[in-house]
Amino acid sequence: MTPAARLAAAAEVFAQVMAGAQPADRILHNWGKARRFAGSGDRRKIRDLVYAALRQRGRLAWELYGPAAPAAAPGDRLVLLAASGLPAGEIAALCGSGPYAPPALDPGERRALQDAAEGRHRPGMPFWAAANIPPVLEGRFRQRFGAAVAPALAALNDRAPLDLRVNRARADRDAVLHRLQAEGIAATAAPLAPDGIRLAAAEERGPLAARDHPLLRDGTLVPQDAASQYVAHRLGAAPGMTVLDLCAGAGGKTLALAADMAGEGRLLASDGAADRLARLRPRAAQAGARVECLAWPPPGDLRGRCDRVLVDAPCSGTGTWRRAPEDRWRLDEGRLAALRAVQRDLLDRAAGYLAPGGQLLYATCSLLPEEGEEQVLRFLGRHPDFTCLPEEAAGDIAGPPVGRILAPHRDGTDGFFLARLARPAMAQP
Repeated sequence: MTPAARLAAAAEVFAQVMAGAQPADRILHNWGKARRFAGSGDRRKIRDLVYAALRQRGRLAWELYGPAAPAAAPGDRLVLLAASGLPAGEIAALCGSGPYAPPALDPGERRALQDAAEGRHRPGMPFWAAANIPPVLEGRFRQRFGAAVAPALAALNDRAPLDLRVNRARADRDAVLHRLQAEGIAATAAPLAPDGIRLAAAEERGPLAARDHPLLRDGTLVPQDAASQYVAHRLGAAPGMTVLDLCAGAGGKTLALAADMAGEGRLLASDGAADRLARLRPRAAQAGARVECLAWPPPGDLRGRCDRVLVDAPCSGTGTWRRAPEDRWRLDEGRLAALRAVQRDLLDRAAGYLAPGGQLLYATCSLLPEEGEEQVLRFLGRHPDFTCLPEEAAGDIAGPPVGRILAPHRDGTDGFFLARLARPAMAQP
């Protein structure tokens, strides 16, 4: 593909990502699958350009349009063209240069690109634009991070590392690390996660990232961020317990719980999205894990009988923006309100399944207070028999009154909130 054709293709994909609800990587995969003429190098350059535009959309839109930036079309092709880093004159020359090139620029587009190149709007750029977040979230992030808000949001614009979990039923971490390093793969122990392995950035296109390594094919290694592994381990699941993963999805945390239970006890998984839960069954078989997949909602005869319940609730995903930068541009007040309602319902449901003396872990891959500690405090108000167990201090982040925050800029993981809630042994469900 010519440079002009790649620009046109990237602009097409960028518009689809901003207009749709599917993840960007799926849209890119489908685009490449339908266009076999695009070689691997072309697909990689298109992907990199789309992700650059997603990560820089706030700043680029302001540089192009100034105060009119919030009203700019979500998939505005000028944002994508500016993300290429090419000089304004070169972009103008490529546009309209052939049948596979982007359409020619009109006078207004030429002017906007020139304004961006000359930095006309930069002196007045607001914080939300410089940080590449929607304006509606600025106050929430300031509440969460305080004086550390700038480095915290800068870290959310980085690329996430590739973390893996060692399946303890197949191997231990030290042995796997030794094997990978002997193969010349730059792998180290991942932070926080006792079974976690982290690959250096240089390995991002190697056999592990491509899922071609035999340890991935046989279920010894499973891709999973260190924070996600930590959350599952923090539940405290142990052999002989009855454990319910109420929002299991495709089962990443469920399989981590299975490792902690060592095949003893009863591990139950349920999810409101049956298609996602269906993916857990073959994954559990590959991992050698015993998991009972339950229809939604779980049956009433489980009420008051579970020693541990995990609620990894649907949320805004603000903690995973390094992996899914498109999600930041899909949030609005309506979506946030709907998610809060789902989180409240799931917490109340989970409480009903917990046995006296049991523990419930509430987690979200969100950094917004309203999806974290504010949900937990309201839950405690509705369920005064529960208590919130203490967690470690949050360091440079203004610590929440309950629970714990993990953040990329400090912990080197995805962003998460977690809180452990305990029902006294004498309480009745």
